[in-house]
Amino acid sequence: MGTEVEVPALDGPTLVRVEPGTQPGTTLTLRGEGMPRLRRRGRGDLKVVVDVMVPTRLSGEQRELLKRFEAASGEETYNGGDSFFDRLRSVFR
Repeated sequence: MGTEVEVPALDGPTLVRVEPGTQPGTTLTLRGEGMPRLRRRGRGDLKVVVDVMVPTRLSGEQRELLKRFEAASGEETYNGGDSFFDRLRSVFR
């Protein structure tokens, strides 16, 4: 669904928009937010790598909601061969 997150930067926390469908491992570039350039004007780019936190403990209600989501989702919802829940299960194996 996308979100906005605060990431640490040299001048303090910076708000970054993560677009819907962004996959884990995607690198977002914040132009001009990185280190100052040596002997030149301006600053480099700050790279932000998207990392997804996978829940390790689910309540019964959360588990039921995820099962309902799986039933309502078709394979066309995802990129790749495995379903979301197949990939999620592989994380816990």
